[in-house]
This record gives sequence, structure tokens and C-alpha cells, in this order.
Amino acid sequence: MAYVRKTQKLVDDVVANLQKMRHAALEPLCAEGPTDTTTHTAVRESVVAAAWGLAPHLRGQIPDKWLDVRSKVYVKFMRDDGTIRHRFELSVPDSDKIEVPVDNSGYWRTVDVSPAYVNADTEKWLATIDELQAKAEQTRQQYDTLQGQLTMFINSHASLNAALKEMPELEMYIPQEYLTRVHEEVEPRERRKESNVERLEIDRESLVSIAVAHRITASV
Repeated sequence: MAYVRKTQKLVDDVVANLQKMRHAALEPLCAEGPTDTTTHTAVRESVVAAAWGLAPHLRGQIPDKWLDVRSKVYVKFMRDDGTIRHRFELSVPDSDKIEVPVDNSGYWRTVDVSPAYVNADTEKWLATIDELQAKAEQTRQQYDTLQGQLTMFINSHASLNAALKEMPELEMYIPQEYLTRVHEEVEPRERRKESNVERLEIDRESLVSIAVAHRITASV
């Protein structure tokens, strides 16, 4: 097992990995516009009713120049306290555009829908949106908490090895490149022992030269 030192890049890469997991967890919880025909029709009716407000009797009665004909309308469903419950862009076919009274919205037409204009089918749909938004908020809080905890935990260790030893579950959040390095086989380094020759400070060159000199002298 190789030693992997804790660095800021390691911490940043873990956070980036966690952000990818967070995005994947939140994607199915994204609340947008209605998808089925029945709900789309009901939501459209609520939007049009809110746009005409207290003058529904004028629908089909006023000149075309007083009409704002749109294939896309930005919708905000409001709560009684004035906060936004849900917002999205409502799109309709060009062959069946929404006709609402002219106002000064400009390029984007926005319609605020108060609870008074929400029909039963639209309310049922909004209830499912509320559930999705609650789950999404819970998921965001979980990931925010986890990110803070993991960052502090990794920073409390000198190495990734030590962090994984204390909490093996951490491996599920570590990018593969670091795990590959951690699990890499490393040849054990043997500790070199001091030899008796070195301990006694024997001069091996002198040892040889003295013996050679003796042999030469003795042979004469």
C-alpha cells in the first residue's frame, strides 16, 4: 500500500466528486412544468384565468390589438403570503397559443397565479411539486453537511491512508486515481543494518595492503 499525502488538491477533488454525486441526486427532484396532457390543460386554464383576473367576461370580446398572444408564458404560482410556491415556463403549440390581455411585460410575459385561480387538478399537481421540492431541500442539506464533515475529517489527517484507516467508508467518496495509488503494491524497503566492519571502523583497503605487503616480504 502506497503512502498518499493529504494535499489541498486531494480535498478539492473529493469536494468536486461530492458535488457530482449531489447533482445526480438532485436531478430527479427537479420540479418543472406539467408533462401529461390532462395536467397541462388544467395548469393552462389556471394561468389564463389568473391573467384575465376579475374580467373573465372580456375573453373573446375585446379587439385583437388588445390581446397578447403567446406560445410561452413565464408562470409563478403564489402563496397567500405572497411567496412563490413554484415557477416555470409554460409552453403551448403555435397552433393553440395563449391569449391574455396586453400588459407592459415586454419580451417575457409573466403571469402570477394566486390560490384563488388554482383549480383542483392544478392543485393536485402542485402538491407533488411541493413534495419534490421538500425532498430536494432535504437532499441539499444532507450534502452540505456531508461536505463540511468530510472536509474537516480529511484535513485532520496527514495522509489519505490514515483517514481511510480510521473511516473505511470514506473510500466511497474518494476519486479512483487516489484509491489506485493507495492500493498500489510497494516493495518493502529493508532497513540497512550497520555491519561489524563499519561499527569497528575497519579500513578494508589498509587491511588488504598490509596483508599483500606481508606476503611479498615473506616470499623474499
